[in-house]
Order: sequence, then structure tokens, then C-alpha cells
Amino acid sequence: MDIRHDSSAHRFETNVGGQTAWLDYERDPDGSITITHTIVPRQIEGQGIGSLLVRAAHDFAMQQKVPLHSVCSFATIWLQRNASKKRTD
Repeated sequence: MDIRHDSSAHRFETNVGGQTAWLDYERDPDGSITITHTIVPRQIEGQGIGSLLVRAAHDFAMQQKVPLHSVCSFATIWLQRNASKKRTD
């Protein structure tokens, strides 16, 4: 699945079956990143798309060496469950 990063829009997005799913974030004054929304249309739910979007944001923050925060309930839960695990893929 192709996850695109639109840095000017502060968004990660993908298109599946003609439906667009996305994650919005804000850059905070200190450089950190805050995930604000993760949206996956009903027609494509249950395929792990939200998780892939949050992982892309997490990986981006790690590459940038900046803290990552979330006010999105889905992303917050994903980060609590997965952010501290070592990546094996």
C-alpha cells in the first residue's frame, strides 16, 4: 500500500479502492509532531489502513528525531501498543 506524505498539508494519505484514508498532524513550535485525526472511510475499514498511517507518522517523527504526540484516540492507542516495540520489518 502506497502511503504518501504531503508535508505542506501536514498529512499522510493513501487511496484504496477509490477511497482516500488520511492522517492529519500539526507541527508544534518546538518541532514536535501531534497527530490530530486519523480518518478511514467505512468502505475500507478493517484492512489495517489506520495502523499503516500511524506507523508512517511514527517513522517520520523518528527519522526527524522529534517527539510524537497524539490527540487522536485511534493513534494514541496504536502508539501505546506499538511505538515501543522493535521493528522487525
